[in-house]
Amino acid sequence: MRMMPFLTLLTHDIYYSHCEAFAWSHQKKVYNACWGTILPLVTAVIHIAFAFKVITKMLVVLNLTNVQLYAGCTAVTILVFAVFYVIVYSLTARAYYRIVS
Repeated sequence: MRMMPFLTLLTHDIYYSHCEAFAWSHQKKVYNACWGTILPLVTAVIHIAFAFKVITKMLVVLNLTNVQLYAGCTAVTILVFAVFYVIVYSLTARAYYRIVS
């Protein structure tokens, strides 16, 4: 009779440690595969793409007619923003994994 609580406690610990490991691995996969992590970057690029023509017309009013220069600056800005976004995302994910694990 005295062994029963020990066995119950042992199986309880094994079961919950297995569940936590499964939950953590599943959570990490979901966090990495989630579109929500890249969606702000994609949304920003879509906004710039749709606003490109209007901004070009506004620049023509200001006598700035070099569209290739504006397109190049826009592309470089998107790349810099993407690099910054990836750096911040990786730091945030690393901190999140450290807290959760």
